[in-house]
Formats: sequence, structure tokens, C-alpha cells
Amino acid sequence: MTIFNTIGLAKSGDMKDFYIKVVDDTSESGGFYILFSTDFRNPSAEGYDEMYFDIKDVYNRLNELNVLWLLEKEGKNDN
Repeated sequence: MTIFNTIGLAKSGDMKDFYIKVVDDTSESGGFYILFSTDFRNPSAEGYDEMYFDIKDVYNRLNELNVLWLLEKEGKNDN
């Protein structure tokens, strides 16, 4: 399973109950973003982001958050 552009739910840690999405931005910024939101479908929802330059750090953060992956790709279950 790819972690990029896949929606997950943080089950523990400081961002517990936030939805997450990992974005590969290496071509622009040289790093990876972990996006956090209470609802990605709502542009006004509470949200945060974190940037990492090493993919190992991304995986460590995801493990810390105990992510439950919800969808293969964003929008897959949209009709």
C-alpha cells in the first residue's frame, strides 16, 4: 500500500482523531508533508501540516500516530 495521497486516521498521539494524508513534495520543496484535518472535504475545517525531508521520519511519525488507513486513494469511494 502506498502512503501518498491516502487518507488515514490517527488513533494515538498528539494528533489523535485527526485525518491524515501524506504528500510527496520532493520535486518542489525537497520533502514530504503530512497533512492533518478534522475533515478534508471541508476547506474550513481545522488543519495542520508537518514537513519532513527524510521518508524514514515520515514512517516514524505515522507509527507514532498508529494510523488506521481508510481509503486506497482519496476519492475512491466518492460517487
